[in-house]
Amino acid sequence: MKKFLEKNRDLFAVRTENGTLTLLGLLWPLLLENVLRNLMSTVNTALLGRFDEGAVSAVGIASQILNLVLTIHWVISGGASVVISQNLGAGNRKKAAQVATVTLVFVGFLSVAISAIVYILAEPLLLAMNLAPELLDYGMSYLRITTAFSFFEGIITILSAIARSYGDTKSSMVVMITMNILNAVGSYIVIMRPFETPFVGVAGVAWLKEISILVAFVFFLFLLKNTGLDLDMAAFKAKPFALFWEVLAIGIPQGISFISYNFSQIVSMSFIAEIGMSAVAAMQYVNNIVMYVSMAGSCLGTANGIMLGYLVGSGEFDRAQKVNNINLKMAMGFNAMFSVILFIFRFQILQIFSPEQGTLELAASVLFIDIFVEIGRAMNNIGESALASAGDVRYSMVLNIISCWCLSILFSYIFGIRMGMGLYGCWISFMMDELFRGTMNAVRWKSRKWIKYAESMRQRTAA
Repeated sequence: MKKFLEKNRDLFAVRTENGTLTLLGLLWPLLLENVLRNLMSTVNTALLGRFDEGAVSAVGIASQILNLVLTIHWVISGGASVVISQNLGAGNRKKAAQVATVTLVFVGFLSVAISAIVYILAEPLLLAMNLAPELLDYGMSYLRITTAFSFFEGIITILSAIARSYGDTKSSMVVMITMNILNAVGSYIVIMRPFETPFVGVAGVAWLKEISILVAFVFFLFLLKNTGLDLDMAAFKAKPFALFWEVLAIGIPQGISFISYNFSQIVSMSFIAEIGMSAVAAMQYVNNIVMYVSMAGSCLGTANGIMLGYLVGSGEFDRAQKVNNINLKMAMGFNAMFSVILFIFRFQILQIFSPEQGTLELAASVLFIDIFVEIGRAMNNIGESALASAGDVRYSMVLNIISCWCLSILFSYIFGIRMGMGLYGCWISFMMDELFRGTMNAVRWKSRKWIKYAESMRQRTAA
């Protein structure tokens, strides 16, 4: 891949005021950052599996709700990244700084409000997802602790997106390294008890996770202060709501898509909980592994979106088309290769979590069909980021809603529950959803209908 990118250096390089932005320069710090971010979940799941498999199920269900909260931060950060990248690509550095500042402040207030709501409603939310009553204490303690401090994780997400838009991907990577070392050491101490500590069990793991995030948050602020990242508080003397609305114009449709997808995952999890807690644990183990499989495609999608934002902002539509088409092929190749490797070594890899034999076999049974899930996911990572960078977000929103509910949810119920296919049936429905959306996103990009949205965004940027 490195040789290919070097051979096509001019195609995959964007010159900015901060220097030359390259695909490889964006990709490798993003990849390492995301590996480390997901490693937190993997370490905690592996250690909790040694503590109590029921705790794995409870934390898995609680994490679905927490992910829905964090999705709001992710989608706003995605909208901010597009708007900032387009303004930087058009040479409007002042407006890019104003957008970054306004987004940070508004997200801060929003995250506090959402966290308070989820904290109060923790018990009914977990019961609605069919969490076994005997595991409710585990789920509530984990969800309430992690939700109460989700503000810091949300701000880190926004700061990372802003920094990446300016070409700074290394600060986030350094922060993730710090966070993971603290989390891994803390979780090991809580579960394995090499010495006594006031932190115990699931609640202890949650507390140590949040402490590591808090330390990383402070460290991140220090790093960004020394990078010269543009922030402009004068934005609040101008039109802060108008600036934030530009972010939301991209973020809301993406947000509806992501929330629809994550809510469909919550509903799917409730179906799987009907199958049994061993199925929930198996799904949690598989999810912790396959997120590494899809990592390259996901990070390539993020890097692709940043680069296309610059290219669209500068009006280089033909070049954007070429870059996206090549990135699509690379992402599909990465996901296919890694998922095949995972399938071959599935039993050895799943043993990391020390599951019960029945849970191990159940988890391993879905990894063949997951090869096709990951190929479709790669198509969506690239397709959705490309369309968002051009401002063509309503198409993806409608497509996501239709596909998630008519394919993923409906057929999870039909195959998994009614036809008795269990977890394997649910995974077939996930495959149908990912491949359908991926194909339709690729068709949309090839049609070049996104150009009219890109032109409209360029006009607003110039205004």
